[in-house]
Amino acid sequence: MAVVKHAQLVPISQVLNSPLACSAGFFRTTNGSCQACPVGTYQENSEQSSCVPCPTGTSTNQNASTSQTQCAVNNCSAGTYQGFPGSPCIPCAAGTYQPQPRQSACIQCPAGTYQPNITSTECLKCSPGSYQNINGSSSCISCNSGEYQPYFGQTSCIQCSAGTYQSNTGTSTLCNLCDPGSYQNETGSFSCVLCEVGTYQPSAGTYSCIACPKGRYQGRKGSTMCELCEAGNYQPDDGRATCIACPSGTYQGQNGSTSCVMCDPGFYQNNTGGSSCNPCEEGYYNSIIGDKSCRRCESGTYQNSTGQSFCFPCPNKYTTQNDGERSVRACFQGYCPEYRYIIQAHNISVIIPSTKINQAGYSWNRCMKDPSKALVSAFCQNISRTEVIWTQEKEECTPEPDTQDVQTSPISEQLHNISKIAVNDTDRVNILQQTNALIKSVDVLTPVDYGYLADILDNTNLVDTVSKEVLNATLDVIDTLLILNSSSNQNSQTSPGAPNRILKLVEDITSKTEGGTSDNPVKAIKPNIAVTVWEQVGAKLIGINVWSGNAAGIQDNSVQQLHDLKGEGLDDAIYFHPDILNATKNKIVMTAIWDDALFKAGSERYKVVSKIMAAKLIQNGVSITHLDNNYITSVFLITEDDSRIICGYWDYTLNQNGGGWASDGCNYTKYNKRHVCTCNHLTNFAVLV
Repeated sequence: MAVVKHAQLVPISQVLNSPLACSAGFFRTTNGSCQACPVGTYQENSEQSSCVPCPTGTSTNQNASTSQTQCAVNNCSAGTYQGFPGSPCIPCAAGTYQPQPRQSACIQCPAGTYQPNITSTECLKCSPGSYQNINGSSSCISCNSGEYQPYFGQTSCIQCSAGTYQSNTGTSTLCNLCDPGSYQNETGSFSCVLCEVGTYQPSAGTYSCIACPKGRYQGRKGSTMCELCEAGNYQPDDGRATCIACPSGTYQGQNGSTSCVMCDPGFYQNNTGGSSCNPCEEGYYNSIIGDKSCRRCESGTYQNSTGQSFCFPCPNKYTTQNDGERSVRACFQGYCPEYRYIIQAHNISVIIPSTKINQAGYSWNRCMKDPSKALVSAFCQNISRTEVIWTQEKEECTPEPDTQDVQTSPISEQLHNISKIAVNDTDRVNILQQTNALIKSVDVLTPVDYGYLADILDNTNLVDTVSKEVLNATLDVIDTLLILNSSSNQNSQTSPGAPNRILKLVEDITSKTEGGTSDNPVKAIKPNIAVTVWEQVGAKLIGINVWSGNAAGIQDNSVQQLHDLKGEGLDDAIYFHPDILNATKNKIVMTAIWDDALFKAGSERYKVVSKIMAAKLIQNGVSITHLDNNYITSVFLITEDDSRIICGYWDYTLNQNGGGWASDGCNYTKYNKRHVCTCNHLTNFAVLV
């Protein structure tokens, strides 16, 4: 084996950078690389810096030719080509072209053009409404529906924008606008969408529809406008297909309304979809806002006008034989209403509810021997109407003498007072019963001398030894005097201070329970007593604040006036008189005192079972307070100056001084004819202003 001596190492970089030899058919470029001789040239030698052109009129048919013999004559015209030297000319295929003669190949038509024929020297641009997105095409593609192309030679089509459409293919014009009543919210659409029911679109070329506003509706698709809700109907929401018929007890006289109006007292609507309310007929009344029917005037009352919220009472000692009487002429002596009886004391007589008939230990229906002690002379048997009989000194009964002429207007307004006296001592339960019965029975306070009533109480042992019969008799005396009609002025002993005396009696009774005193009866009377006597003076009613605790004595600094409470007879309501409302400019519109224990345990005439005592606001003779199942749900307000409206309640728990104003949970909403104050969380108290 030969041994190589003294071998010299060559750097790898020198080996990599040494040029390779260019063979025949190639030439070396200026940057040192080898490149094939193009068509029409050749190179017979290696390591050459250029190629040799073919003689004139000849050409090679491929790159890297190595000999002149490869140069051949090419007489192919434009639109054709020669595949190799000496071969026949070949026409350019569809989708290709050749604008030069003596060429060895054809050129593909670029995107946006086409050539359907052979032997072509040029390509054609795609027409408007079509496109071509690839090279070498023999045809163009029509634009799809939902697209268009207005220009030549394009590689794509344009999608219709939102609010437009194109139902045809191959369209070069702009897309069509969606017609009114329709829309299109997507691009590239071939049709539009009809507006749904409850919506409309008055304009063309839109991408959405408009919801019908409140008070309007649209029940058809593809509409350009909404219809007004007709009178008797309303719609409180946007985008509705129908209107809602006003429920019974309400009406709507205008088109395009968003709410219905409750029928005023004295009016009713027993059907749905009413455009007006019907007035109560003569002999009927309705004292509730939003009622569905009217009520007959009870026996002992009448109404000679339509659309009234009350009935006139017959004059004292007069009544009617039937319900629903229409004239004062129907009032006459000799009969009393159903379930009512006659009380006589100190020569004063009045008809009151028969809740005490034949109570244990005392009989109402007997004639008494001593007329000076007579409390009751006769009562209406069961549900019949019997002739009024009066007690005489003998054990016989005779008709009552006619002592008063028929009057055509009421003398006074009824009122009631509600309270509770908590007695923990079981030995004094009779005192509790007596006092509760006294408070429940307050209908009318009259200015007569009650001095002898205090004497009866002073001579009665109210603690342990008194018998049930004595207590019941005492209770009957109290009931008798508290329910006397204020129109009775025959008693010669009438005293202006009589109301204070009867309140003094209340204080005396309550001072005997739970640590109260005659100087501070509020300690014994849990929810405060609030009594107001209203007397008719000419055409006006004058209010006298007889007695009240802090529930009735709420003082509003901005008004500087004590607001008295006034009850409304059998309606279980307390409300302000219009005179007070006018004086306070409607800033305080309703007050209610709390605690309903007496309602639950007391007379059947009271039905309130919640912690809220029902309250009513009377303004200009019209009730504007809405009651729902004896809960105060909202108060309808009427005022000329909205800035005066305050929506809130009196919270008795806020401080040690009887409470304060609060408004949390209360909302004030303005409507067409009335405004609503709603406090939706009241549980133990309620004063809405």
